[in-house]
This record gives sequence, structure tokens and C-alpha cells, in this order.
Amino acid sequence: MRKLNLNLIPDMLQKNEVTRKEALNLLCEFILSDKPVFGLIKFDEDFVSELILRILERGTVIFDSFNPESGSFYTYFFKYVQSVKFHLLKELSINDEIETCGGIVKRRFVHFWYKLYILP
Repeated sequence: MRKLNLNLIPDMLQKNEVTRKEALNLLCEFILSDKPVFGLIKFDEDFVSELILRILERGTVIFDSFNPESGSFYTYFFKYVQSVKFHLLKELSINDEIETCGGIVKRRFVHFWYKLYILP
């Protein structure tokens, strides 16, 4: 499989080389091929699948709100995935424990905000 340069995706969309759906599929394939980059290696497949589904359902906002003058698309997409990941963790925080491949992730909430610290 060839490596994808994520920074080229906005240009590909602008030139109509790919559709939005195809671009989202490329981004999700990138996430699945590079789980450690996004900090997803320790989470089980159900969590990763839910994250991918959320990005596929609501991910077109990535292309609408990206501003090339503010930075690279890779950085913007990375922060978007992290945001979706932590939002999903927040939703799952109703339960006391979240199963991961390496065991249980324990959380503590600091202040009133949902600052998530994953403890060993």
C-alpha cells in the first residue's frame, strides 16, 4: 500500500480528483493503518470502529472548516481525530472502566472540566 500524503487531500478535493466521501475513506484508511500515531493502539477494535464511524458520519466538516493559511492539513486532521477520540471517551465515562487491549484504562477528572488523564 502506498503512503498517503494527507496534506494533498484538500488540493485533490479542490481539483475534483476525489469526492468528499472518497477523501473521508482515505482519511479513515490512514487512521486504521497508523493507529499508534493517533494513540489508538491500546484501545479495542470496538472503540476504534466507533471512532471511524463518527468520522465517516460527521467528517465532512473537516473540509469545510480547514484553512490552509493556519497550518497543514495533517496537523488539523490529527487534532480533529484527537477531539473525536476524547469526546467518545467522555461519553464512555458513564461507566467506571473502559476496556482496552492492555487492560483497563482508569480515569480521574480534574476540576469541573473533562480533562482526561489516562493513568497506567
